[in-house]
Amino acid sequence: MPGGVGDIDYFKACYWKDFVGVTVRTYDSNTGLWRIYWVDNRFSAGVIQPPVVGKFKGNVGIFEGPDTYKGIPVVVRYTWTLNPAPAATAPQWEKVLNPKGTPVAAKWEQAFSRDGGKTWETNWYNELIRDDNCTPTS
Repeated sequence: MPGGVGDIDYFKACYWKDFVGVTVRTYDSNTGLWRIYWVDNRFSAGVIQPPVVGKFKGNVGIFEGPDTYKGIPVVVRYTWTLNPAPAATAPQWEKVLNPKGTPVAAKWEQAFSRDGGKTWETNWYNELIRDDNCTPTS
């Protein structure tokens, strides 16, 4: 984004027909805080959700904020890990999805808490690898 105040990405998933999501991240250089906003055309009905807020300490960033799941108020937490240490032995599912064993550039996890952050349930997990042979499509 102009002036280094953040970035934007677009997310498409073939799992849901015609699904499109947008993430807007803003950065406050005075506090080191990131605010991450999400909107999509399926679950948020075009309404920008309240941000998750947090910062990086070393290579791990934790970002939390209010959300709802099936009408129930929850706290959502995103955990980003940049350049994570490789696992000694990759699980079979990871070998299938990453047969060349390309190093993981980042890991992202989403978790919900129904008790104000005392306990967490991870419900979405991604590992990102670099792919120099990828050709983005619209």
